[in-house]
Amino acid sequence: MNGELTIFVAPALLVGMLLTACYTDLKSRTIPNLLNVAIALVAPLVWWTMGWELWPDIAWQVGVALALLVAFFGLFALGQMGGGDVKMIAALALSIDVRLILPMMLVFSIAGGVVAGAMLIHQKMQKMEKPPEVPYGLAIAFGGFWAIYQQYINHLPVIPAA
Repeated sequence: MNGELTIFVAPALLVGMLLTACYTDLKSRTIPNLLNVAIALVAPLVWWTMGWELWPDIAWQVGVALALLVAFFGLFALGQMGGGDVKMIAALALSIDVRLILPMMLVFSIAGGVVAGAMLIHQKMQKMEKPPEVPYGLAIAFGGFWAIYQQYINHLPVIPAA
């Protein structure tokens, strides 16, 4: 890892941007494109502070992020997920160690179920006719917080040593 103090800049930026995504998704059910671009632009700082090499580390990061973008675009095309959510997952994947991507997806899937359940309860309590839009950015952010913690604080303990 490069630099003792700079190691905290990237996760702090990511956490701040994920909190902003939570706020905007709750308020307007959208995650601005500019915010997703900003999340993606933190990735080179992450790569540098983590000491990742262009090959294979960064190549894997970009490849996995693109694969997630394509896979989740399918859910967007089916109307099951918002475009901002899809872009946020891909942007975040650029900065999260590839070994943490699947566990992060599990965490945000579980969190998404909790958020969806809360929205359904809210719908029933408010006697709303139309099903509520689920602010899935909250769940993605929660998965991101978990992954950032694992990557920077816990140093990947969920991954067995080879």
